[in-house]
Amino acid sequence: MYDFFFFFISCPSFSFYYVLFLHSSMKLTIVIPTKNRANSLHEAVTFVAPQLKSKDEIIIIDNNSTDNTKKIVDSLKNSSFLPLISYYKEINSGPSYARNLGIEKSSGDIVAFLDDDCMVSDNWVKIIKKFYSLKKNKNTILQGKIIHSISKESLSFKMLVAQNEYVRKTLFKDNPDLYINYINAGNFACTRETVQKYQYFFDEKNFPYICEERELAQRLNLDGLIIKLSSDLLVIHKKQKSRFIDYIRTSYLYGFYSGKLMKKFKSDRSILDLFKKEIKQKFNRSVFSEIGYIASKVGENLIKKTIIFLYLLFKEMIYSVGFFFGKNAKIY
Repeated sequence: MYDFFFFFISCPSFSFYYVLFLHSSMKLTIVIPTKNRANSLHEAVTFVAPQLKSKDEIIIIDNNSTDNTKKIVDSLKNSSFLPLISYYKEINSGPSYARNLGIEKSSGDIVAFLDDDCMVSDNWVKIIKKFYSLKKNKNTILQGKIIHSISKESLSFKMLVAQNEYVRKTLFKDNPDLYINYINAGNFACTRETVQKYQYFFDEKNFPYICEERELAQRLNLDGLIIKLSSDLLVIHKKQKSRFIDYIRTSYLYGFYSGKLMKKFKSDRSILDLFKKEIKQKFNRSVFSEIGYIASKVGENLIKKTIIFLYLLFKEMIYSVGFFFGKNAKIY
């Protein structure tokens, strides 16, 4: 009898059905922070919902919207084909506060994070559950790929492509590894065990708006957790339109919170080894070489190349001002 039992559990078919059982028995919580994007939110939810089981849940955290977000969520909750949808308001402004509240309200074995303007691929949920059905992955963060939906003819798209090309050529040419040291919170997942290791998974006090993902990635890596990239875990991000002043403001905020990030981790010597490539990219890169490369690739003639170069240089100056104030800011 025992011989038969051990033979049964050791055969490949048992392993297959056991993984299949774990896959189907896991409960998934999807946390979606949102603010004033009611239409995008509706699209994001209706894309992912058909992939979920009845026990799974979607938690929507409204970060003080002034549009018809609540009305849209109510209409989604009344749709019979959708799983459990919970809605909460977060009065503190910033995605870090919103995501932390979502974690607090979640009950899934797996917690996945999705932005309100991202549409998932057809097998998004299946990939996540299959990955975490393997016990060896319980301490691994699964980072998905994000494709930005933006006109290929737009200047923003061309500059983004040129910048990524420059980074690949100069900084990451020797790093084809699938294990990475960053997180994009618009498309990643982890186990409940991982989020419960921390009082605040996202550092909402120091990084409420920007750089919260980089801070989290650095903290997780320093604590011995692994971040693995899956190109199959795909979402399409609907790029939001921004004004010129928004780009300038964002440059300052990225500089400010990058300065705070360096200040928070500078006392830990291991950060220099774990993130030397990121530090080189973000802080020690050749600014003139990078923006010169982008301008030469994007500009159609000398005048346009010069305008783009000066615009990018101005953004770098704003970033540097923000960085100066950030590295001298208080860490809570």
